[in-house]
Amino acid sequence: MSGWTILYGIINFAILAGVLFLIGRKLVSKMITGRREHIKQDLQRSEDAKLQAGELRESLKDSPKRHEAQAAELRRELDARLEESRGEARERDLEDVADIENLARRSAEQRMLETRRALTDEVSAVMTAGAAEKLRAEAGGTGLRQLDKRFLRRLEAVAAPTGADRARLLDESQLQAVLSCSTEPEEADLAQIMELLQQRFGVENVQLDIQVDPKLIGGMRLQVGDTVYDGSLSHMLEKVRRGFTEGDSLGGELVDEALRRVDEIPVDLDVFQTGRVSSLSDGICRVSGLSDVMAGEMIRFKGDLRGMVMDLDKDNVGVVLLGNYDAVQEGDEVVRTGRIIEVPVGEALIGRVVDALGRPVDGKGLIHAAETRPIENRAPGVIERKSVSVPMQ
Repeated sequence: MSGWTILYGIINFAILAGVLFLIGRKLVSKMITGRREHIKQDLQRSEDAKLQAGELRESLKDSPKRHEAQAAELRRELDARLEESRGEARERDLEDVADIENLARRSAEQRMLETRRALTDEVSAVMTAGAAEKLRAEAGGTGLRQLDKRFLRRLEAVAAPTGADRARLLDESQLQAVLSCSTEPEEADLAQIMELLQQRFGVENVQLDIQVDPKLIGGMRLQVGDTVYDGSLSHMLEKVRRGFTEGDSLGGELVDEALRRVDEIPVDLDVFQTGRVSSLSDGICRVSGLSDVMAGEMIRFKGDLRGMVMDLDKDNVGVVLLGNYDAVQEGDEVVRTGRIIEVPVGEALIGRVVDALGRPVDGKGLIHAAETRPIENRAPGVIERKSVSVPMQ
């Protein structure tokens, strides 16, 4: 029994030793194989490092040349950008020079235009003053008498009450009129004027005040209410002077043109309405008189200043002054032009600079526009407008 036990123990020990041997051998083999692979990987990394070191040595040898090439490329790029910026700067400088030259040219043209206008004003004043002195010196009794007769004939053709005169005569039974003459009028002329006023205005009682004013030079000036019938030589000369200054400048030769216009002095009777400045403040003035003036109408002040009628009251009108109003004072006479303020329109205005009345201020001469348009217009009616086809949002 003990012999079998010993044998069984020996067999178990042999089996256990075999198993341990196999496991140990396998572990040793695995360790050797892993170590070999590790050594092989180390060798491979060593070879890779050697190759990289060789490449690095080669690249270090070529790096000066490469850096020089990169630096040269960078310099070329910087030079190109610098040249481009210089070209742009030159272009900007040329544009600035051109702008400066254009500005200087326009300034010179503007100064020339202003000088020509000033010369025009001076020539017109001298010519009209000289013409007035010559007319005063040459005016004799017969010549003045002919002017008075011509005034009376023309007055018969144009004398008529205005709407304001008719409204005034409904409240008043007497017609007030002022007759200004350069010399004492004849009784026959006064009687003819009185009879004419009675017939045309439909009143029996006419109060005619006579004023002798040598400044008229010759002819007569009759004022009925706000309406003036002016046939005096001084008024004709003033119209010539105003014709000089209302344009851009005298065309052609200055003196020749002035002489031509003096030779063409109109001798017709001029009819217009007048008023008086009653108050003035900040470019807005109130004017009494001008009974038949229209809203938006242009009126003329002394010194060729223009104004636009903005509101109509019972006893006066409000006027916006379009220009330098430093010389305007209370009591100054203003004159209706009978025209609604308008400005030229059309392709001739493209690129031009004008003032509030459409007159050029850019020194480029007159604006030859074929049409004009009032500055205030009625808006098109609903039927005339195009229908809405796109939503507002």
